[in-house]
Amino acid sequence: MVDYYQILEVPRTASANEIKASYKRLAMKFHPDHNQNNPFAEDYFKRVTEAYRVLGDMNRKYVYDASLAVPTYVPTPRPANSEPYQASVYDAPYQQYNGYEDERKSAVSPQMRKKIWIGTGIFGILMIVCGLWVYSYLNERSAKIYLDQAKQLYKDNEPRQALVRITNAIGHKINYHEAYMLRAKIRQDALNYYSALEDYELVLQYRPFKEPTEKAEIFFLRGMCYYKSYDFKNALKEFELTLAQVPKNQTYQFFKTACLIKEGNQSPELCADAMRAHHQGIKEAEELVRIYCTR
Repeated sequence: MVDYYQILEVPRTASANEIKASYKRLAMKFHPDHNQNNPFAEDYFKRVTEAYRVLGDMNRKYVYDASLAVPTYVPTPRPANSEPYQASVYDAPYQQYNGYEDERKSAVSPQMRKKIWIGTGIFGILMIVCGLWVYSYLNERSAKIYLDQAKQLYKDNEPRQALVRITNAIGHKINYHEAYMLRAKIRQDALNYYSALEDYELVLQYRPFKEPTEKAEIFFLRGMCYYKSYDFKNALKEFELTLAQVPKNQTYQFFKTACLIKEGNQSPELCADAMRAHHQGIKEAEELVRIYCTR
Protein backbone atom coordinates (compact mmCIF):
# COMPACT_ATOMS: atom_id res chain seq x y z
CA MET A 1 0.00 0.00 0.00
CA VAL A 2 1.25 3.50 -0.84
CA ASP A 3 2.36 5.39 2.26
CA TYR A 4 0.85 8.86 1.84
CA TYR A 5 2.48 10.06 5.05
CA GLN A 6 5.89 9.25 3.62
CA ILE A 7 5.08 11.07 0.36
CA LEU A 8 4.04 14.22 2.28
CA GLU A 9 7.07 13.82 4.59
CA VAL A 10 5.02 13.95 7.81
CA PRO A 11 4.63 11.49 10.70
CA ARG A 12 1.40 9.57 11.12
CA THR A 13 0.65 11.65 14.18
CA ALA A 14 0.77 14.91 12.17
CA SER A 15 -2.05 17.39 12.65
CA ALA A 16 -4.20 18.76 9.83
CA ASN A 17 -2.21 22.01 9.79
CA GLU A 18 1.10 20.15 9.55
CA ILE A 19 -0.20 18.04 6.66
CA LYS A 20 -1.46 21.12 4.85
CA ALA A 21 1.81 23.03 5.36
CA SER A 22 3.91 20.12 4.09
CA TYR A 23 1.63 19.75 1.06
CA LYS A 24 2.00 23.43 0.16
CA ARG A 25 5.78 23.23 0.47
CA LEU A 26 6.10 20.10 -1.71
CA ALA A 27 3.55 21.33 -4.26
CA MET A 28 5.50 24.55 -4.68
CA LYS A 29 8.79 22.64 -4.99
CA PHE A 30 7.60 20.10 -7.58
CA HIS A 31 4.98 22.16 -9.45
CA PRO A 32 5.34 21.67 -13.25
CA ASP A 33 5.53 25.45 -13.79
CA HIS A 34 8.72 25.48 -11.70
CA ASN A 35 10.11 22.27 -13.22
CA GLN A 36 9.46 22.47 -16.94
CA ASN A 37 10.50 19.42 -18.97
CA ASN A 38 11.22 17.50 -15.74
CA PRO A 39 9.10 14.31 -15.82
CA PHE A 40 10.26 13.25 -12.33
CA ALA A 41 8.97 16.47 -10.76
CA GLU A 42 5.67 16.21 -12.64
CA ASP A 43 5.13 12.62 -11.47
CA TYR A 44 6.01 13.45 -7.87
CA PHE A 45 3.68 16.47 -7.95
CA LYS A 46 0.84 14.10 -8.87
CA ARG A 47 1.74 11.81 -5.95
CA VAL A 48 1.80 14.73 -3.53
CA THR A 49 -1.60 15.91 -4.79
CA GLU A 50 -3.09 12.42 -4.45
CA ALA A 51 -1.66 12.04 -0.94
CA TYR A 52 -3.16 15.35 0.18
CA ARG A 53 -6.49 14.47 -1.43
CA VAL A 54 -6.69 11.55 1.00
CA LEU A 55 -5.00 12.93 4.13
CA GLY A 56 -6.49 16.40 3.77
CA ASP A 57 -10.04 15.02 3.98
CA MET A 58 -10.94 13.82 7.50
CA ASN A 59 -13.30 11.05 6.29
CA ARG A 60 -10.85 9.67 3.75
CA LYS A 61 -8.03 9.94 6.26
CA TYR A 62 -10.01 7.92 8.81
CA VAL A 63 -10.62 5.14 6.25
CA TYR A 64 -6.97 5.21 5.14
CA ASP A 65 -5.64 5.10 8.71
CA ALA A 66 -7.94 2.16 9.45
CA SER A 67 -6.53 0.29 6.44
CA LEU A 68 -3.00 0.76 7.81
CA ALA A 69 -3.83 -0.84 11.16
CA VAL A 70 -2.36 -4.36 11.56
CA PRO A 71 -4.08 -6.58 14.14
CA THR A 72 -1.73 -7.85 16.83
CA TYR A 73 -2.22 -11.21 18.55
CA VAL A 74 -2.60 -10.85 22.31
CA PRO A 75 -2.51 -14.21 24.14
CA THR A 76 -5.32 -14.93 26.58
CA PRO A 77 -3.96 -14.95 30.15
CA ARG A 78 -4.21 -18.23 32.02
CA PRO A 79 -6.51 -18.30 35.06
CA ALA A 80 -4.72 -17.95 38.36
CA ASN A 81 -6.13 -21.26 39.69
CA SER A 82 -5.42 -23.30 36.56
CA GLU A 83 -3.23 -26.41 36.61
CA PRO A 84 0.33 -26.01 35.33
CA TYR A 85 0.99 -27.44 31.87
CA GLN A 86 2.25 -30.98 31.90
CA ALA A 87 4.25 -32.24 28.96
CA SER A 88 2.84 -35.33 27.37
CA VAL A 89 4.22 -37.96 25.10
CA TYR A 90 2.96 -36.02 22.14
CA ASP A 91 5.45 -33.27 22.93
CA ALA A 92 8.37 -35.60 22.40
CA PRO A 93 8.95 -34.69 18.71
CA TYR A 94 9.19 -30.99 19.65
CA GLN A 95 11.44 -31.65 22.60
CA GLN A 96 13.66 -33.67 20.30
CA TYR A 97 14.34 -30.61 18.07
CA ASN A 98 15.02 -27.93 20.65
CA GLY A 99 18.35 -27.32 18.95
CA TYR A 100 16.81 -26.82 15.48
CA GLU A 101 17.99 -23.22 15.16
CA ASP A 102 21.59 -24.19 15.79
CA GLU A 103 21.33 -27.02 13.29
CA ARG A 104 19.91 -24.63 10.67
CA LYS A 105 22.82 -22.25 11.17
CA SER A 106 25.37 -25.01 10.94
CA ALA A 107 23.80 -26.17 7.66
CA VAL A 108 25.43 -23.16 5.91
CA SER A 109 29.18 -23.48 5.75
CA PRO A 110 31.44 -20.53 6.70
CA GLN A 111 32.66 -20.32 3.10
CA MET A 112 29.10 -20.03 1.82
CA ARG A 113 28.25 -17.37 4.42
CA LYS A 114 31.32 -15.42 3.31
CA LYS A 115 30.25 -15.61 -0.33
CA ILE A 116 26.75 -14.45 0.61
CA TRP A 117 28.14 -11.45 2.50
CA ILE A 118 30.47 -10.55 -0.38
CA GLY A 119 27.67 -10.88 -2.92
CA THR A 120 25.37 -8.75 -0.80
CA GLY A 121 28.06 -6.09 -0.42
CA ILE A 122 28.78 -6.00 -4.16
CA PHE A 123 25.08 -5.73 -4.93
CA GLY A 124 24.72 -2.87 -2.45
CA ILE A 125 27.69 -1.02 -3.99
CA LEU A 126 26.24 -1.47 -7.48
CA MET A 127 22.89 -0.10 -6.31
CA ILE A 128 24.60 2.96 -4.80
CA VAL A 129 26.63 3.55 -7.97
CA CYS A 130 23.53 3.22 -10.16
CA GLY A 131 21.61 5.60 -7.89
CA LEU A 132 24.39 8.18 -8.04
CA TRP A 133 24.56 7.85 -11.82
CA VAL A 134 20.81 8.38 -12.20
CA TYR A 135 20.93 11.36 -9.84
CA SER A 136 23.84 12.87 -11.78
CA TYR A 137 22.10 12.26 -15.12
CA LEU A 138 18.87 13.94 -14.00
CA ASN A 139 20.79 16.95 -12.65
CA GLU A 140 22.79 17.21 -15.87
CA ARG A 141 19.67 17.05 -18.00
CA SER A 142 17.77 19.59 -15.89
CA ALA A 143 20.73 21.98 -15.94
CA LYS A 144 20.94 21.82 -19.73
CA ILE A 145 17.21 22.47 -20.11
CA TYR A 146 17.42 25.55 -17.87
CA LEU A 147 20.49 26.87 -19.72
CA ASP A 148 18.81 26.42 -23.13
CA GLN A 149 15.83 28.38 -21.83
CA ALA A 150 18.17 31.10 -20.53
CA LYS A 151 19.90 31.39 -23.91
CA GLN A 152 16.57 31.81 -25.67
CA LEU A 153 15.39 34.41 -23.15
CA TYR A 154 18.65 36.33 -23.55
CA LYS A 155 18.22 36.19 -27.32
CA ASP A 156 14.67 37.53 -26.87
CA ASN A 157 16.02 40.46 -24.81
CA GLU A 158 14.70 39.12 -21.48
CA PRO A 159 17.87 39.24 -19.34
CA ARG A 160 16.09 39.16 -15.95
CA GLN A 161 14.23 35.95 -16.77
CA ALA A 162 17.40 34.53 -18.27
CA LEU A 163 19.25 35.12 -14.98
CA VAL A 164 16.54 33.18 -13.11
CA ARG A 165 16.97 30.20 -15.44
CA ILE A 166 20.75 30.38 -15.10
CA THR A 167 20.43 30.26 -11.30
CA ASN A 168 18.25 27.15 -11.63
CA ALA A 169 20.81 25.56 -13.96
CA ILE A 170 23.66 26.22 -11.51
CA GLY A 171 21.54 24.79 -8.70
CA HIS A 172 21.48 21.47 -10.55
CA LYS A 173 25.13 21.61 -11.67
CA ILE A 174 27.47 23.72 -9.56
CA ASN A 175 30.41 23.52 -12.01
CA TYR A 176 28.37 24.51 -15.09
CA HIS A 177 30.92 26.86 -16.70
CA GLU A 178 28.65 27.62 -19.67
CA ALA A 179 26.02 28.99 -17.28
CA TYR A 180 28.60 31.17 -15.51
CA MET A 181 29.82 32.43 -18.89
CA LEU A 182 26.34 33.49 -19.98
CA ARG A 183 25.61 35.12 -16.61
CA ALA A 184 28.90 37.05 -16.78
CA LYS A 185 27.97 38.34 -20.24
CA ILE A 186 24.52 39.45 -19.07
CA ARG A 187 25.99 41.20 -16.03
CA GLN A 188 28.66 42.86 -18.14
CA ASP A 189 26.00 44.14 -20.53
CA ALA A 190 24.20 45.61 -17.50
CA LEU A 191 27.45 47.36 -16.41
CA ASN A 192 27.63 45.15 -13.32
CA TYR A 193 31.34 44.61 -13.88
CA TYR A 194 32.46 43.28 -10.50
CA SER A 195 29.75 40.59 -10.44
CA ALA A 196 30.78 39.65 -13.97
CA LEU A 197 34.38 39.32 -12.76
CA GLU A 198 33.27 36.77 -10.17
CA ASP A 199 31.55 34.71 -12.87
CA TYR A 200 34.61 34.86 -15.16
CA GLU A 201 36.70 33.60 -12.24
CA LEU A 202 34.37 30.59 -11.92
CA VAL A 203 34.66 29.99 -15.66
CA LEU A 204 38.46 29.87 -15.28
CA GLN A 205 38.01 27.44 -12.38
CA TYR A 206 35.59 24.98 -14.00
CA ARG A 207 36.12 25.21 -17.77
CA PRO A 208 38.58 22.75 -19.36
CA PHE A 209 40.59 24.83 -21.86
CA LYS A 210 41.88 23.08 -24.96
CA GLU A 211 43.51 26.02 -26.76
CA PRO A 212 45.43 29.07 -25.44
CA THR A 213 43.05 31.35 -27.35
CA GLU A 214 40.10 30.12 -25.23
CA LYS A 215 41.80 31.06 -21.99
CA ALA A 216 43.05 34.34 -23.48
CA GLU A 217 39.45 35.29 -24.27
CA ILE A 218 38.45 34.98 -20.60
CA PHE A 219 41.46 37.03 -19.44
CA PHE A 220 40.59 39.69 -22.02
CA LEU A 221 36.95 39.86 -20.88
CA ARG A 222 38.10 40.23 -17.28
CA GLY A 223 40.48 42.96 -18.39
CA MET A 224 37.65 44.80 -20.14
CA CYS A 225 35.58 44.69 -16.91
CA TYR A 226 38.41 46.42 -15.06
CA TYR A 227 39.01 48.76 -18.01
CA LYS A 228 35.36 49.87 -18.10
CA SER A 229 35.51 50.37 -14.33
CA TYR A 230 38.55 52.69 -14.76
CA ASP A 231 40.69 50.25 -12.78
CA PHE A 232 43.55 50.40 -15.28
CA LYS A 233 46.12 48.81 -12.95
CA ASN A 234 44.20 45.53 -12.64
CA ALA A 235 43.14 45.75 -16.28
CA LEU A 236 46.81 45.91 -17.28
CA LYS A 237 47.49 42.67 -15.35
CA GLU A 238 44.68 40.88 -17.15
CA PHE A 239 45.82 42.09 -20.59
CA GLU A 240 49.35 40.92 -19.82
CA LEU A 241 47.94 37.47 -18.95
CA THR A 242 46.02 37.61 -22.23
CA LEU A 243 49.17 38.39 -24.26
CA ALA A 244 51.01 35.57 -22.47
CA GLN A 245 48.51 33.20 -24.09
CA VAL A 246 48.29 34.95 -27.49
CA PRO A 247 51.34 37.26 -27.88
CA LYS A 248 50.67 38.71 -31.34
CA ASN A 249 47.03 39.77 -31.11
CA GLN A 250 46.75 43.46 -32.11
CA THR A 251 43.57 44.14 -30.12
CA TYR A 252 45.01 42.70 -26.92
CA GLN A 253 48.24 44.68 -27.43
CA PHE A 254 46.32 47.91 -27.97
CA PHE A 255 44.40 47.65 -24.69
CA LYS A 256 47.62 46.99 -22.83
CA THR A 257 49.01 50.16 -24.41
CA ALA A 258 45.80 52.05 -23.55
CA CYS A 259 46.15 51.08 -19.87
CA LEU A 260 49.75 52.30 -19.78
CA ILE A 261 48.78 55.60 -21.40
CA LYS A 262 45.79 56.15 -19.09
CA GLU A 263 48.01 55.40 -16.11
CA GLY A 264 50.06 58.47 -17.08
CA ASN A 265 52.72 57.10 -19.43
CA GLN A 266 52.15 59.13 -22.63
CA SER A 267 55.53 58.30 -24.15
CA PRO A 268 56.09 58.82 -27.90
CA GLU A 269 56.51 55.07 -28.39
CA LEU A 270 53.16 54.24 -26.74
CA CYS A 271 51.39 57.00 -28.64
CA ALA A 272 52.90 55.67 -31.87
CA ASP A 273 51.53 52.21 -31.01
CA ALA A 274 48.11 53.75 -30.37
CA MET A 275 48.26 55.58 -33.72
CA ARG A 276 49.09 52.33 -35.53
CA ALA A 277 46.12 50.67 -33.83
CA HIS A 278 43.94 53.52 -35.05
CA HIS A 279 45.12 52.98 -38.64
CA GLN A 280 44.43 49.25 -38.25
CA GLY A 281 40.75 50.00 -37.51
CA ILE A 282 40.52 49.64 -33.73
CA LYS A 283 37.84 52.20 -32.93
CA GLU A 284 38.89 52.89 -29.31
CA ALA A 285 42.33 53.97 -30.54
CA GLU A 286 41.10 57.21 -32.19
CA GLU A 287 39.67 58.62 -28.95
CA LEU A 288 42.75 57.54 -27.02
CA VAL A 289 45.10 59.34 -29.42
CA ARG A 290 42.93 62.44 -29.56
CA ILE A 291 42.70 62.83 -25.77
CA TYR A 292 46.09 61.64 -24.52
CA CYS A 293 48.55 61.90 -27.40
CA THR A 294 47.59 65.15 -29.13
CA ARG A 295 49.09 68.35 -27.82
